[in-house]
Amino acid sequence: MADTMTAGDCLEQRRNYFERLVDLELDEDSYKALTADQRLDASCLALNKLPPRYYRHDVDFSFYCSDEDADDFAAKVRDAVAQAVHELRAHPVAKARAT
Repeated sequence: MADTMTAGDCLEQRRNYFERLVDLELDEDSYKALTADQRLDASCLALNKLPPRYYRHDVDFSFYCSDEDADDFAAKVRDAVAQAVHELRAHPVAKARAT
């Protein structure tokens, strides 16, 4: 019997390392004033500034990620989030409302 996996199965089993780091950075006190929408927008903007780093199991990534890499990733995330929040504050977007 062939082993089959749907697209939904793949989405559930792979993760981008930077998603969790961006969310953790946005939990910092300096970003607590962001609304839920601003937080989501900031996370999308920040993630688009970062390279994808996909993994399937936590142990896979931690095994191949050195302390130096982790420090570098953390610095890149701080910069990307700060830039994203700055962009949001500099260019607020008016959302269309359904009537």
